[in-house]
Amino acid sequence: MAELWALRDGLTLAIQLGIRCFEVELDAKVIVEMLNNANSSNKKFSPLLLDCKSLIASLTQVQVAHVYREANRCANFLAKKGCCMREDFVIFDVSPSDDLDKLLVPDINGLYCYKWVATTLASVVNL
Repeated sequence: MAELWALRDGLTLAIQLGIRCFEVELDAKVIVEMLNNANSSNKKFSPLLLDCKSLIASLTQVQVAHVYREANRCANFLAKKGCCMREDFVIFDVSPSDDLDKLLVPDINGLYCYKWVATTLASVVNL
């Protein structure tokens, strides 16, 4: 539910800022599947899901893709930070914190980290 609320707020913000083409990366695979499947419905999430689909349809070009949590570290950091905020959603034009800088540097340099699953471990062992 939190992922859908965040997505809805992010899509609304993008529209307000005039951003019409972008890629959404979510680590909630179920949400990605519901958004990409025209026939999917879920009684609990239906109104929020329909809002997100409607916002996506109003944009020029949006791709919704699944990424593993390890590839989404900056978003997870900001989400956790947002949970502790006492104010409403506010955008500040300031530089990121040192903690966020440490996560942004690998992204800027195009680095990634492995998701340690059985197939990855097997391929690393075979190196």
